Amino acid sequence: MAEPSVSDAVKVKVQNLKAEGDGLFAQKKYKKAYVKYTQAIELDNSNAILYANRAASALSMKEYLDAASDAKEAVTIDPTYAKAWARLGKATHASRRVR
Repeated sequence: MAEPSVSDAVKVKVQNLKAEGDGLFAQKKYKKAYVKYTQAIELDNSNAILYANRAASALSMKEYLDAASDAKEAVTIDPTYAKAWARLGKATHASRRVR
């Protein structure tokens, strides 16, 4: 059996980091989830879901500008990703209320 390629190994690591982030987010450990999503993005910066999930973490921490930036990146990567658009709208709206 052939060894997994580096890209396969990276994909597995990204999936594991995302799963860890998802678990932390579900436990309302938003900062720790944010860190896991950041680590995953460092390995795969073309994954809209990672940016959208990090945006959700930022929203939960009331870091609206960070959330908007991540959601914008997610919709740039995948313009059809509805959750990312929703998070962009929520972050933009919330950041205007805070001013």
